[in-house]
Amino acid sequence: MIFRNTIANYIGQFYVIFIGIVVTPLFLDVLGPEQYGLIAFYTVLQAWMSFFDAAISPVIGREIAVIKERRSGYLEFSKLLASFEFIFFVLAVIFSAIFFLLSPYLASHWFNLVRLSPETVATSLQIIGVT
Repeated sequence: MIFRNTIANYIGQFYVIFIGIVVTPLFLDVLGPEQYGLIAFYTVLQAWMSFFDAAISPVIGREIAVIKERRSGYLEFSKLLASFEFIFFVLAVIFSAIFFLLSPYLASHWFNLVRLSPETVATSLQIIGVT
């Protein structure tokens, strides 16, 4: 059973890698390098946010496991969850504001633009910041 699952996992990983290798040139051909660069930039930001989430989610899980054994666990859990929600909300507002403020600078200095205008890229970066 474990051997079969391991083989299936390797086949799935191979498939993801293979599709990435095959589809990337198609994306570049259809979108162009600048648009694909914006998508790649967004993907990198998502990866960083997943990295930060991977650091915080185990903390929440561990605290939930400790709190659920206590009588006042529900109240403590709701306070803990409200604290994390507040922290994430504040960080989201800060990052969105940074993207809105820095998007014109990033569009004109970080990206090598040929076909796209800096205004279009700045708007794209603002949308990325919101998401």
